[in-house]
Amino acid sequence: MNSVISMLIIGLIISQLIIFYLIVLLNNKVAKFKDLEVRQDQLMQEMDDAIGVYLIEMREENDRLLHELTAAKNTIPKIKQVEQEAAAAVLEIKHEQLSETVLKEQIAIDKKAFVPKNIAANIYKQQKRQEPERQQPSTLKPELEKTEPLAPKPEPLTPEQQMIAMYKNGQSIEEIAKQTQKGKTEVELLIKFHS
Repeated sequence: MNSVISMLIIGLIISQLIIFYLIVLLNNKVAKFKDLEVRQDQLMQEMDDAIGVYLIEMREENDRLLHELTAAKNTIPKIKQVEQEAAAAVLEIKHEQLSETVLKEQIAIDKKAFVPKNIAANIYKQQKRQEPERQQPSTLKPELEKTEPLAPKPEPLTPEQQMIAMYKNGQSIEEIAKQTQKGKTEVELLIKFHS
């Protein structure tokens, strides 16, 4: 019986060692899963930080773009107003010059001497003879007038309109960004807003 008890005790000790070994193995696997979970949490935190920084950068770029667009919209009316004032000043100067020439012509007419009828008739006949010669080149004028009238001069495109036109012509966003010296995201946003 002693041998049976000793065999049982040895069997129990061996089974306890095997169980301890299995517990250690399971503990190691659980520790690996915990490490993996910690790493995943760190990666998720880094990704959240990277996306947050990217969103902040996009927001700043959007704000800058909106600021530039509003500044461009504000400067266009000012430029048009300056152009209108300059045009008005030019018209006023031309009007003054025209009124001066009219006054000079009236004074010249008043100062002209009396011309006899026969001299006036001769001058009139000479002008009639020269008139057909002058009218020959004018026969080409109706042909020119039949052509389509010239199209009004298009206004220069704003940088935003240029970028949209470049995109419609098939250029990539990177090419547009390089040519206009703007950020890729700015070009993307502008195109998305206008499509």
